[in-house]
Amino acid sequence: MSDEQHAKSKAGWIYTWGVVRDEPKIMVGAFPNKEAAQARALTMGEGYAATYMYHLPGTDEYIIEDEPKR
Repeated sequence: MSDEQHAKSKAGWIYTWGVVRDEPKIMVGAFPNKEAAQARALTMGEGYAATYMYHLPGTDEYIIEDEPKR
């Protein structure tokens, strides 16, 4: 797949902070910043983590990304 095709296939996707669990694979939600995601992850219990992700709003689809550099 070319870079252009890949970009078109990800139309509407955004970078955001989210809370996820690996096993079973669950996405709790997207959050406006790292602090909000971390606070929510703490309330969810063991196995949940705040992570930076590439996400399609309105779905549970996401790709975990490296944390953005500041």
